Amino acid sequence: MSIDFNYDKFYYDSYDIENPYDKKDIWQPFFNDIADRIVKYIDPKTVLDAGCAMGYLVEALRDRGVEAYGIDISEYAISKVRKDIKPYCSVGSILNPLNRNYDLIISIEVIEHLNMNNHIKAIENLCNYTNDFLFSSTPTGYNDPSHFNIHPTYYWAKVFANNKFIRDVDFDASFISEWAIRFRKNEENLSFLISQYERIYYMNYIEKKSLRNELIKNKNMLSERFYEDKRNNFEKIIEDKDHEINDLNKAILCEKTNVNKYLKESLGLMKKVKDLEQYETNYFDAIKHQSEINMQLTSIMNSRGYRFLQKYYKLRVFLIPPNSRRIKMAKMLFKLTKITNPIYFKKGLTYIKANGIKSTLYKIYSGNVPPSVQEKDAYSIWISRNEPSKEELVIQRQAKFKLNPLISIVVPTYNTPINFLIDMIESVENQTYSNWELCIADGGSENIKDIKKILNKHKKIVYKVLQTNEGIAGNSNEALSLANGEYVALLDHDDILPPFALYEVIKAINENPQCDFIYSDEDKFEKVNDKRFDPHFKPDFSPDTLMSYNYITHLSVIKTELIKKIEGFRDGYNGSQDYDLILRATENANCIIHIPKVLYHWRIHENSVSLNPQSKIYAYESAINALNSHLERNKIIADVEHGAFLGSYKINYKIINNPKVSIIIPNKDHVADLKRCLFSIRTFTTYSNYEIIIVENNSELEETFQYYEGLRELKDIKILNYEGTFNFSKINNFASTQCDGDYLLFLNNDTEVITKRWIEMMLEHCQRDDVGIVGAKLYYKDNTIQHAGVILNIAGLAGHSHKYCSRNSFGYFGRASIIQNLSAVSGACMMIKHNIFNEVNGLDEDFEVAYNDIDLCLKVRKMGKLIVWTPYAELYHFESKTRGFDNDSEIKMERLKAEANLFKQKWKAELEKGDQYYNTNFTLDREDFSLKI
Repeated sequence: MSIDFNYDKFYYDSYDIENPYDKKDIWQPFFNDIADRIVKYIDPKTVLDAGCAMGYLVEALRDRGVEAYGIDISEYAISKVRKDIKPYCSVGSILNPLNRNYDLIISIEVIEHLNMNNHIKAIENLCNYTNDFLFSSTPTGYNDPSHFNIHPTYYWAKVFANNKFIRDVDFDASFISEWAIRFRKNEENLSFLISQYERIYYMNYIEKKSLRNELIKNKNMLSERFYEDKRNNFEKIIEDKDHEINDLNKAILCEKTNVNKYLKESLGLMKKVKDLEQYETNYFDAIKHQSEINMQLTSIMNSRGYRFLQKYYKLRVFLIPPNSRRIKMAKMLFKLTKITNPIYFKKGLTYIKANGIKSTLYKIYSGNVPPSVQEKDAYSIWISRNEPSKEELVIQRQAKFKLNPLISIVVPTYNTPINFLIDMIESVENQTYSNWELCIADGGSENIKDIKKILNKHKKIVYKVLQTNEGIAGNSNEALSLANGEYVALLDHDDILPPFALYEVIKAINENPQCDFIYSDEDKFEKVNDKRFDPHFKPDFSPDTLMSYNYITHLSVIKTELIKKIEGFRDGYNGSQDYDLILRATENANCIIHIPKVLYHWRIHENSVSLNPQSKIYAYESAINALNSHLERNKIIADVEHGAFLGSYKINYKIINNPKVSIIIPNKDHVADLKRCLFSIRTFTTYSNYEIIIVENNSELEETFQYYEGLRELKDIKILNYEGTFNFSKINNFASTQCDGDYLLFLNNDTEVITKRWIEMMLEHCQRDDVGIVGAKLYYKDNTIQHAGVILNIAGLAGHSHKYCSRNSFGYFGRASIIQNLSAVSGACMMIKHNIFNEVNGLDEDFEVAYNDIDLCLKVRKMGKLIVWTPYAELYHFESKTRGFDNDSEIKMERLKAEANLFKQKWKAELEKGDQYYNTNFTLDREDFSLKI
């Protein structure tokens, strides 16, 4: 066995969670059977069990009169050998010389525990002391972390052959395991081995010949039976088909009846369509009339008299007390105005056309879109409900803002298809905000004459034609040199803007005058006016998400002052020059604003990354270079590698000074859960400087305390007693005062570690000055996601991101598989700096069971620290999918309700504001990032 692996009490207790190795009543019958067969078929006088563990096989052989001995490297295992057998079992290594020869040496599932250098030495050593060897080593046990050497049987045959041992082909060793072999020393020459091979071949030949004769003998009988069975089967099939035909005739008759019914209904619908067409005619007349009224209204609102009245009414509010009847009347009039407004009336007609009267009535009654409509085309419905109508665009064009800065839209072009160029220009000219200029730099396109003809037709386009193509970065900088605006908007030559894009940008600038970087959501399209798809609804600014992939991309609007400060685009980042620019801009920005609206349409075509990520494979290496530059500029010691999917990246931060981590695990009974949890930690964890703090809280089972006694012998485990009634917050706060670690890692006892560097994956982020808490990726037993971060307001309060998605799912735009910032993470596996935990006064003890982890995260965020979630620290969390929160008694339900109300009251402002890392366009009914429609 490997000297490097610690084969102590903990190892043998955890060898099999259900059947630990020290349960002799389970294991002894297994070894008794092996001993019986060895005595019956081999009958050796002296035997050595190499790797005897607790001596069960030595004991069984001695009880049967065999002079058996054992050797094992584990002092703990030898200490457990039966008292009268102990003189025959000793602590030692099978790499060292033995003191005598044996008729038989046995090695059962031992050699795979040795490393590459030692396993051959061990076999060579043992082969010197016997001529007969019973050997078994698993060819498949990769899941056991103590297995360093897994090989198929032919590999071991080769090792033994090098020591002049060959398989005894007449001996069946499968009573030990299906891959067990008896090797025997043989000094014979090659002719003996060939004769053995020929003998096996001849035996197989005789066996096959016998079978073939038997088949020929019974050929006629088999043939008759075969064809009889065939005939019976065909008759059964014919009978079944007759039944199917009868059923189909009945169904056809039924469908004919339904068709007649549908025809009658269709005639009625046709009449309704005609009525609807008449309503549309009347509606457009009303719109025309409405437009005339709007012009009159605008004239009135601009008059001095109206402005005077406005001031008078504002003053009147303070002078005249409100009247409840007047307020009710005003509310009713407001609703009536909204219903009769032509804008909303048209939206209603559009909805009826798309979804029918039944769906419309359902929506009016319940306030929600029917599930059947949601499934049909959620994004099309979202567009119809959330984007401005033609009439609203007219109103936007008339809007007046306090700030009306010039926006320079920068576009580099090179060999742009003419139809793409025209589409792009028209989308800019259709903007409802008019104070813009379009700055184009062309890298000497082959069709430059045609391009010039188009550009010369438009007054608000400034352009230059370069002598040579300077690449995207160079061409973009040339376009930037033409810009006169206070802000610069970045637009690709083959993409388009919706008409309200700049209006929304200016609106955001007026609401946040200090902002110098603005970005929006986006979607994709193939042809103008065709169906749009694949919308990317983004989080508010999230630095770790940005380091994982360029989620910002389009539409990006940057203050000219800032873009000059960072010196525009840089060469050397081809394909990811925008990523490099955004990283530098966000590093230097004073205020970053995200507009949660689709303000950019990204065209897909055969050469675009949006359709085929592999079309510009060099761009991903450029992205890594951009990220490395970002790390260097900010003096961060880390390296970058490709992430889980193409276009994603993983930052590996260097862990400084090897700090101590205290793993805190509350426990009440649940010995099997705790065993599994501890075994996974001590087996898989590669980080060395940690301690485990088990907080015992009112256990009742004797089995629990017996297990604790064994754990007390281990240096890295400390057991604390908390005798108060169960309060998760108090228990963990109490434990934190008894910890030596610089970092606290709160862990549920029903978890199981499944990635070796899980502590490193969390610690590398938690050590950062800008980070307060780090969470892990948790799975249910069935390999679906249990936790990928916490989203506020889901189901009224909070929910887990991507819950129930497959473990292998990348999630919404990859968000189940990238390092990112979130509002909170689950306390089932959560790491926090010890000093920050103390600074926020630990967990709020008013939250006895629920919401204490989310509350802690929000307190830490209030300090200005980030919450990071990493998918690279993975654990199972054996919480039931249907468990719910303590819903098995009225008292617990009341407590849960009280804690939920307390949380809502404490964090009212944050909940009303919404989760900044979860786009406002997503539903709050589910955790799957589906649209709110």
